[in-house]
Amino acid sequence: LIQIRNQEMSLGAAAETNMFLTELDNCASRGIYVICTSNDPSGIDSAALRSGRIGESYYVPLPDKETKRDIMDLRLSSLPHNEMNLMPIIDKTYRFTSSDIAQVVELAASKAMSMMISNLPSTEVVKIDEKMITSIISEMPPSLTVEDIARHEQIHQRYTSRKKDVKQRIGFNF
Repeated sequence: LIQIRNQEMSLGAAAETNMFLTELDNCASRGIYVICTSNDPSGIDSAALRSGRIGESYYVPLPDKETKRDIMDLRLSSLPHNEMNLMPIIDKTYRFTSSDIAQVVELAASKAMSMMISNLPSTEVVKIDEKMITSIISEMPPSLTVEDIARHEQIHQRYTSRKKDVKQRIGFNF
């Protein structure tokens, strides 16, 4: 919505960016807080990033191992599954995003359901297990490439060089 204005942009897109920037002016003083997200903040018009518009920015890194475990544990909590040590499984998820981890559990649930259907008329519940999840992880490519991660780290460095960077763990509190 607030892409960099340049001469190659259509008049309509430039007008849209100008209007959005005008609407952003002093939103907080009017009790309106705008939260924006982007995978590529280098494409955001710099006028949007000044104080009074989007005053603060935060880098949200890939989830760490504990966060991945928490996501997987949360997703598994409502599904029939065997007890398992998730950390050795999580060790196999380098470059996996939070949504990749959620997708692994969804695919495992689908696999368990398919196994139950193929065993009809048996009513035995097939539980998600370590072997099922590990198999899915080995077949599923992560969403991010090494190049994507390097690009995100460069963006992070550029935006945090302006202020003191305080690393906070992003995750769940149980």
